[in-house]
Amino acid sequence: MTDLLLVARDRGLYNAITDNGAGGLSSSVGEMAEDPGGAELDLSKAPLKYAGLAPWEILLSEAQERMTIAVPPDKLDAFMALADRYQVEATALGTFDDSGAFTVRWEDRV
Repeated sequence: MTDLLLVARDRGLYNAITDNGAGGLSSSVGEMAEDPGGAELDLSKAPLKYAGLAPWEILLSEAQERMTIAVPPDKLDAFMALADRYQVEATALGTFDDSGAFTVRWEDRV
């Protein structure tokens, strides 16, 4: 993962990065959404460490070895190709926006 992140950084493929420590996606995405002013997250797209987690558990699950990375839409394909090259699992879970809200979904349910 470190090699991927260094190459992606040098190629300008992401704007921000943080780990999913205490608070999981709720804190990492929530913190990163402060600058643009909002975010929309689809938890049904998140790879799970444990089967059968409820959506709220996915949102709050601590996973220090996982990172949240803000990749601009026009650079997402290049980032995903690079992740594949370095054999690092990467998943697009949502978008940052200026909505003033942190909207969390599970498939089509808010």
